[in-house]
Amino acid sequence: MPIPKTEIPIKIKKPINLENIITYIFYALVFLLPIFVLPLTIEPFAFSKSILIYLGVGLAFLLWLFARLQKGDLVMPKSSLLLALGGIVLVWLVSSLFSLNAKVSLLGTGYDIGTFFFFLVLGIAMFLISLIFQSEKKVAVFYSLLFMSSILVFAFQILHTVFNITIIPGNIFPFKTSSLIGGWNDFAIFFGFIALSALVFFELFEFSKRIKTLLLLLIALSLTAMLGVNFSTGWFIFGFFVLVFLVYYFSRVPLEQNKGYAGRRLIGLSLFILLLIFFFILARGLIGDLTAFLGTNIIDVRPSWSGTYEVVYKTLSERPILGSGPNTFLYDWLRFKPEAINSTIFWNTRFQSGIGHLPSMLASAGILGGIVLLAFLAFLLYYGLKVISYTKNDFNRVFLVASFLGSLYLWSFVIFYSPGILIFSLAFMATGILIAILARVEKIKTLEISFLKNSKAGFASSLIIILLIIATIFSIYLFIQKYWAGYSYAQALNVLNTEGDLGKTESGVLKAAQLDRQDIYFRGLSELGIMKIQQILNQQGVSEDILRSQFQTALGASIQNAQIAVNLNSLDSLNWMQLARVYESVAPLNIAGAKDFAIDSYNKALEKSPLDPTPYLAMARVEAQLGDINKAREYIDSALEIKGDFAAALFLLAQIEAQEGNLKEAIQRTEQTVLIAANDTGALFQLGLLYYQDKNYDSSRFAFERAVALSPNYSNARYFLGLIYDRKGMKKEAIEQFEKIQELNPGNDEVKNILKNLRSGKNALIDISPPAPSPEERAKPPVE
Repeated sequence: MPIPKTEIPIKIKKPINLENIITYIFYALVFLLPIFVLPLTIEPFAFSKSILIYLGVGLAFLLWLFARLQKGDLVMPKSSLLLALGGIVLVWLVSSLFSLNAKVSLLGTGYDIGTFFFFLVLGIAMFLISLIFQSEKKVAVFYSLLFMSSILVFAFQILHTVFNITIIPGNIFPFKTSSLIGGWNDFAIFFGFIALSALVFFELFEFSKRIKTLLLLLIALSLTAMLGVNFSTGWFIFGFFVLVFLVYYFSRVPLEQNKGYAGRRLIGLSLFILLLIFFFILARGLIGDLTAFLGTNIIDVRPSWSGTYEVVYKTLSERPILGSGPNTFLYDWLRFKPEAINSTIFWNTRFQSGIGHLPSMLASAGILGGIVLLAFLAFLLYYGLKVISYTKNDFNRVFLVASFLGSLYLWSFVIFYSPGILIFSLAFMATGILIAILARVEKIKTLEISFLKNSKAGFASSLIIILLIIATIFSIYLFIQKYWAGYSYAQALNVLNTEGDLGKTESGVLKAAQLDRQDIYFRGLSELGIMKIQQILNQQGVSEDILRSQFQTALGASIQNAQIAVNLNSLDSLNWMQLARVYESVAPLNIAGAKDFAIDSYNKALEKSPLDPTPYLAMARVEAQLGDINKAREYIDSALEIKGDFAAALFLLAQIEAQEGNLKEAIQRTEQTVLIAANDTGALFQLGLLYYQDKNYDSSRFAFERAVALSPNYSNARYFLGLIYDRKGMKKEAIEQFEKIQELNPGNDEVKNILKNLRSGKNALIDISPPAPSPEERAKPPVE
């Protein structure tokens, strides 16, 4: 009997569409980046956003590589902008390999801006977006999610700034100007980008009334946010791009409405906003008074154009082609900063960049870096011509104009300012959107590459992709490890501040150092070693042998950790200062060679930062402790040659004179100096301090008042002046002095307690335990 044939249906599973998953990853990134922060590390905003973008892009790139193995081909825009981006990544790699410190240039801490990996990851993000987002729907979702995220950022800021309600724990929002974005000026830049994008959508497309209302609301919220910050550079750049859009609007938008696309209006929202911006710029002084009243004004501290030029010029004079290396502008600044900076309150500020990121990168990446960056910006402007030449009245035009103006707006701040990682990330993403839409409307040709045409090409391409997959997985693991190290370090510092347990703190910092060998962690371990040495020396009832063993172990570990920090980053003067501090801490104990090692290390710190008076002061302190007063005076004189009003040096000099019994002679010499240089604030502070030590409070008051009049931000002069007012019963005047000190030094707990005492009618220093019986006898000035 014949067996009947039956057909069994076979279900073939469709392969997972990896590109859809990549799309959703970028949706998540654009929504989360503005609002994402974890209060777990010492730099919570930069570190949180960095780890999010690195992991998100890393995962997206990993899936894209698997998709290439799956499909065996590559279709990408034939874009000169992507070619310039590749040039940037290549130059940054070469510059990093020849850097003064390759590790700092390649990776840095994990949240540094300007490293090779920083440009590599954001470059990959831009590349993938240019491939994946060649669809109106995807771009519409991209902007919708960004707008939704901005509303959450604004709502959070209103709760925090106006109502003092913070829903995120961890005390990472201590000021009214603390924001989810990170920097307060970055907050204004972000909302300028949102307002510009929403304005383009509003003017170029005839949405429903509900969506138009939402766009109007978004623009209003954005302008309110910008007004609350009152960032002058932000107003000028935003106003310029609104003007550019207005010119485009009147020159390229047709008069009639066409299939839902808005026609041109003579008096529209763009013109109104431009006039409003002009008013805000003209009235910025009045608005500044308003932000001061609200407590949202900040001091924008950056090197000037001339200061940045001086550092760039001197760096390129030594290393013209590739610069000092990515992420090393700080060390260029320490070596070549202008002398005039030492006469300001920012004399010891460690600037990570100059007036803007791009000018600073000329020092870091040299002439080659400057060429590829300028080429990138030139191609971006060239693509603007392609945007203008697109005449179809459709949604693609809306996206083209929004992405071009938005990306150029964000890149402008990279040139003229130093924004954080969010603004940088959005600049790369918006540029990727621009390339994607240009490819969609065929303003850019596409390039098709098949890996399977012949076996040799298939083998080679598969091998390269597999190697890239391994490298990507390793990179993701590496950045997770870096973040975990940052978390461990922050937890250790929290233990130290709350419990004071040196053992637990050391374990946490050691764990961080093992996970990620950063100089900051080993510097911390060395400092903990100094604290342990002090604990050991203060022990009672312990045998001499045990004390000696504990002391030698702690000292050896402290020196070793400081030396590791130096080896990891010899460019940073802080590492040399830490090594010197270890030796200084034991020099009075007559440890063989301790003094010489301390002096040598302080001199090394001077080589790395020649205009820093602190190493000279430290050497003076070493000599004074060991009884060589003449040598100590020489070092103090050297410190004062660098910074004439250096309070710590003047403070130490006054103490030396008092201890040597030369107080009257010192007063006479300083009086003569003041007669010759009546406006020398350093001499006035020293004279006031000497009078104070001599209990001549009337003369001391006059000297300090003169010093404060000449230098209103001289906190230590205000400190002693406030104490004199308190002695005289002038409580109101004393309170004014300490309120100004608190404004300049918001984290100083002693000043807070003094103000509390004064406002209660008590003596300023009652119930306060300074390091010495009276302020003038301390080892350091009262206000750092």
